[in-house]
Amino acid sequence: MNSLHTKILSYISAIVFTMVLAGTGVLFFMVPKESISLIEKRKLAIMPQITQDALYDSLYPDSMNVYLADNFPYRDFFVGSSFWLKECKGIRSEEVGLFHVQKKGYGKWKHAKLKTKKAAVDSTNDTAEGDLMSDWIFFSEGRAMQLFGGTDGMAVYYASTINKYQEALKGRVNIYNIVIPTPAEFYFPPEYKKLTRPEKPNIDIINANLSPGIKAVDAYSELMAHKNEYLYFRTDHHWTALGAYYAYTAFCRTAGLFPLPLKSLVKKSKYNFIGSLYGITQDSRLLEKPDTVDYYLIPGNYKTYVYDRGTQKICTLGRLLCEEAAGGYSYGVFLGADFPLMRIDNDIKNGRRAVLVKNSYGNPFAPFLVPHFEQVFVVDYRYFNRGLIQMIIDNKITDLIFMNSVALANGTWHVQCINRIMYYFNQPVKMPADSLMQKSAADSVSKKI
Repeated sequence: MNSLHTKILSYISAIVFTMVLAGTGVLFFMVPKESISLIEKRKLAIMPQITQDALYDSLYPDSMNVYLADNFPYRDFFVGSSFWLKECKGIRSEEVGLFHVQKKGYGKWKHAKLKTKKAAVDSTNDTAEGDLMSDWIFFSEGRAMQLFGGTDGMAVYYASTINKYQEALKGRVNIYNIVIPTPAEFYFPPEYKKLTRPEKPNIDIINANLSPGIKAVDAYSELMAHKNEYLYFRTDHHWTALGAYYAYTAFCRTAGLFPLPLKSLVKKSKYNFIGSLYGITQDSRLLEKPDTVDYYLIPGNYKTYVYDRGTQKICTLGRLLCEEAAGGYSYGVFLGADFPLMRIDNDIKNGRRAVLVKNSYGNPFAPFLVPHFEQVFVVDYRYFNRGLIQMIIDNKITDLIFMNSVALANGTWHVQCINRIMYYFNQPVKMPADSLMQKSAADSVSKKI
């Protein structure tokens, strides 16, 4: 009898397994595919093209596996459930946590050394030199922060790359360098400071190694003076428009400009923004205090153009502020997206034309420049594939501004990109798969230069 029961259970298990497998297969083809995972805040893999060459490529099976994993039916539900179950396991402090980011931008919380606020912590820093971002994310008092792992050598490397522009342009333009600290510098609990490296010494090394003709903008002091204000998001790795404004005032002081008074600007807000650091960690504590994306309307009569990611010679009408951006993509209100090149034409005629070289961290900063220049070019060094030196010369640029967070100024790939765009002959650097950049589409009307 027991043997019969065992056989029956085996048959039932096999039938149920086959039905689930077949049902999943049917659902895979029937359920509409999403291009973006809302819960993980990243773009999902697309179906790799099937060609004769691809079939012989050893990487093709891996690409197909990634596509299948990213397009599993009801994937967001299962991913969310998985993170919830992981949160329920083990001991977790309600005050602090340490999250280890794995290769694909996911990971797990480490709780053993953070059981209480007074617990001892590991004094080592596991951040690999030159990574796109830290391998560790720290949670404290409703805020997630990346640990900083920059080195003196990387600081010198970054400065030497900026110096190359001074050498190539031979004094034709004013060059400014702005390095922004991360929230870890201001909000890390003192008892856990050994987990992250100090950022001010690294910024000082960068500025000390710049060529004499390059002007270092002291945004650090301005942000420090206002650190009790809403300068950085709690759930996202970017900063707020208010933080960007204070950096802008520091730039104006260095460049001999008069900043727009904050009180004179019209502020608008987008509420319930849950950002990238929640997308990676899925820690429910970050949902308790959603962020607000504030932005300021920029006065003046100007037109904004964006350039495609192909030849980057055709531009379309764009917007300085994309007010339709909403929800988890509210950060896209700034510039609308990460375009390789933007151009803002102003009706003022003061003979000053600027280029801002940035990544997505510079998006809230860029709009503040517009009232001070008759033209502003915004270059995203990750996508730009024209020769920047020649573009500066051709457009009679007077001011060249480099802006970066200290974390990415210590990232090898980012510094290589800044070096690469000097001249046209280099090929674009491949974008890391685990990029945390936010993107949103802006409406546009075709226009040729």
